[in-house]
Amino acid sequence: MKATAPFAFRYQYLSGGANTGNGWATWNANGDFATFYIQDSVASSIIPVFTYYMLLQSTPGGGAESDADFANLNNTATMTAYFNDHRRWKRPTPPMTTAAFSAGRPGSTTRPAR
Repeated sequence: MKATAPFAFRYQYLSGGANTGNGWATWNANGDFATFYIQDSVASSIIPVFTYYMLLQSTPGGGAESDADFANLNNTATMTAYFNDHRRWKRPTPPMTTAAFSAGRPGSTTRPAR
């Protein structure tokens, strides 16, 4: 992957709504999408970056974006679903150290030369 796109970071939105039945946790069995994405990124020596974009698409929402977000932020059931969904994140296998993430290489403990 890095040979065709020589970038240090790889971005992915996790979206679909926390209580819609169509959120990111449904994209692979057992909610493993993020885990697979991290593993693939690490194997390619690219740092994975996620944007957790679940609030707007959650229900009840409705109306303009700011109104939908405000309604969802003030809805106990929606926020419970939101935080429960956020807890689905799994630790990548094998676990990476902060140093490895900083360097962008699995097992690395030093930053790459500039």
